Amino acid sequence: MKVWLPYIKTGSGTDTFTKTLASGLERQGVEVVVSQYPHFLQYFPWPLKFIRSPQNVDIILTNTWNGFAFKRKGAKLIAVQHLFVLDPLLKPYKSFAQSIFHNTLVKLFENKSQISADLIVSVSQSTAKAYHHCINGDFPEVILNGIDTVFFTPMFPAENRDDIFRLLFVGNFSQRKGADLLPQIMEKLGNKYKLFYTSGLRVKGSPAMHTNMIPLGKMNHEEVREQYRKADLILFPTRLEGLPLSVMEAMACGTPVISHNTSSLPEVIRNNYNGKLCQLDDINCFVHSIKALDKDREHLELMGENAHLDANKYFSVDRMVDNYIGLFKQMNLDTKCQVK
Repeated sequence: MKVWLPYIKTGSGTDTFTKTLASGLERQGVEVVVSQYPHFLQYFPWPLKFIRSPQNVDIILTNTWNGFAFKRKGAKLIAVQHLFVLDPLLKPYKSFAQSIFHNTLVKLFENKSQISADLIVSVSQSTAKAYHHCINGDFPEVILNGIDTVFFTPMFPAENRDDIFRLLFVGNFSQRKGADLLPQIMEKLGNKYKLFYTSGLRVKGSPAMHTNMIPLGKMNHEEVREQYRKADLILFPTRLEGLPLSVMEAMACGTPVISHNTSSLPEVIRNNYNGKLCQLDDINCFVHSIKALDKDREHLELMGENAHLDANKYFSVDRMVDNYIGLFKQMNLDTKCQVK
């Protein structure tokens, strides 16, 4: 079997997903071709229709924003829905320009891909439900994202903690990610609590910082893993997620996450078991929960242990790859790969 994974470079989790899936499929004996295209084609994907596909491709797997442009004769097309930006939940947090873009072009792309694709896959149940509610068609197949649980592991022995309570935010500084809430939360927490943050590629529009917020700059994977391991808690007040890789990576490193009880977050975080969930935009919940966990370090440590166990059980790359290979087989493909 030969799989083509074309993707548009966005500097987001979809790029990571594509590379991770490709590596996992290759380890299972699947022939994979990965093709990367410039970011501007995210807004104007029609030229992708004229790109010649690799020879003898059985499966083309891309995302729903540009899936229709990769439809090719003789190959099955699978379009993956990573983040459904047409979800009404996101509406209050969009700019005017974003609303216009999403409700015109993105809606057009999504509908065209739904018609063109042989199958739509969603990365979480909540994303699948929102997609199915807004886009006509069958309910998407759900395959949870996977992370490298061999690379993302706790620090052994655990590092000695200092006097500060160390929080970490990993993500772009957007309203969708809840970045506007970070200064408000940190101001109420006070200087005993420090938030270390890395904001990805989109640094414009960052909210005014509080004195207990410390930038880490751009980091590689090893540096991000080190920060996951050093943190007492991940502060991630995102408002909408397909399935957040950073949350699963942190959990694999044994660090619990506090986030919103919305979209796909409850599919990852079990409240008071491996993390903490707050109601949407409830700043006081974040503040009180962080202070309570600071006082109860035994509970915090247990939550970290549970987070690590859950990440290994539910969010491993091998589990994700096995699910995709099983899906390929269900589509009646003559596959030569062997599932371990």
